[in-house]
Amino acid sequence: MRTSPLLVLLFALVVPASARIGGTETELTKRYGSPASRRSDAIPSAIFTFDGWMVTCDFIDGVCARVSYAKNGEWTEETFDKLLSANGDRAGWIDHGTPSMRKLARSWQRADGTLAKWVVGCLSITSPRYEKAKALSEIEALMAATST
Repeated sequence: MRTSPLLVLLFALVVPASARIGGTETELTKRYGSPASRRSDAIPSAIFTFDGWMVTCDFIDGVCARVSYAKNGEWTEETFDKLLSANGDRAGWIDHGTPSMRKLARSWQRADGTLAKWVVGCLSITSPRYEKAKALSEIEALMAATST
């Protein structure tokens, strides 16, 4: 079976599957160009914008440990499947959402503890590595605040 080049192009424009947990900023910049903005907090991040998407990657030791995909409009099952697949084997994600909430919020988890949460318009995928670094940074900030 031959795949239509138009179909391949449309898929590439619709789903920013290349931004994923484990990617480096250099890899992301090669794919999307320079970030639209950066944050240099305790956990640095880069924000990429293209084709109606805003993709935010938070980096721990230079590797994306949390990625958020945001866009206006409808989110289809195909969109969820492609983004979850890009961030690990799709079959490895267990859906913890409730059918009555599917239009408003959803959640998935992998065996390694990586979480994916979607709330109307934004899917965030968070690795345990990010959660650990965030907790450590909050403890350090609290200790610094109480020592002054």
